[in-house]
Amino acid sequence: MSKVYTFLFYSTVGVLGLFTLVIIAGALARPSDQRVPGIEHSDDYDRHKVGFLKMANRLINQRECTEAHFDEMGGFTRSTKWENAYFTYCGAVGTNSNKVYVLVKPDGEYAIRRW
Repeated sequence: MSKVYTFLFYSTVGVLGLFTLVIIAGALARPSDQRVPGIEHSDDYDRHKVGFLKMANRLINQRECTEAHFDEMGGFTRSTKWENAYFTYCGAVGTNSNKVYVLVKPDGEYAIRRW
């Protein structure tokens, strides 16, 4: 998704003009290692810090979650149903459609999954 901004400016020669700036989403994306409030309270945070930060920032960049969701939930919680899976809620707590899982794959990669 792109955003278009139009600016009114006054040039050095005294001419009033307009220019348009198109910003492509992603160009302004959060860095994958940017701090996310509450994420440090995740289960097994010390072991998965880099992966959790990367996945949290990806969810925020994709506008699926907000910083407030992670802060409210205290990051990712270890799943009792699946091994190597952690979850958080991005929206109303207890609603399965708002539950987002982070899977830790055997190769050390992380993936986002919704059930």
